Amino acid sequence: MIYYIKGHVKNKAVVDQYVVNLIKSYRMHTRKSGSITIKFTKNLGGNYLGTCLGDRRDIEILINKNQSFLSQMRTLSHEFIHAKQFLRGELDPTGRVWKGINCDHMKYGTEPYEVEAFECEDDLFMKTFPFDLI
Repeated sequence: MIYYIKGHVKNKAVVDQYVVNLIKSYRMHTRKSGSITIKFTKNLGGNYLGTCLGDRRDIEILINKNQSFLSQMRTLSHEFIHAKQFLRGELDPTGRVWKGINCDHMKYGTEPYEVEAFECEDDLFMKTFPFDLI
């Protein structure tokens, strides 16, 4: 699996290593096809810190740059959990159907895919962020 980082980002070498670590943590590096595009932007809209769109092959992650560098990296761990969900088919391409269950009626944060992301983001961040490079 190939990845792309787009937009101006602080500490590019640190972010590169972090993304490699995230990809390896979910064994995405063994995929022969597909891509992950990570865009750092100030124009995400709303109060979103990040968002993830995708399917079983390709992922696009948007990270809001209007937060501190470490908050951006923590947000990236949250969105990477969604990337894993898309790639494994746990979350359908609409981003609303989790393992066959339509979650449109659920309040944000109570959907099973968000519960997993919120529960796992800090642990994933602490295990994969290259603190030794900053």
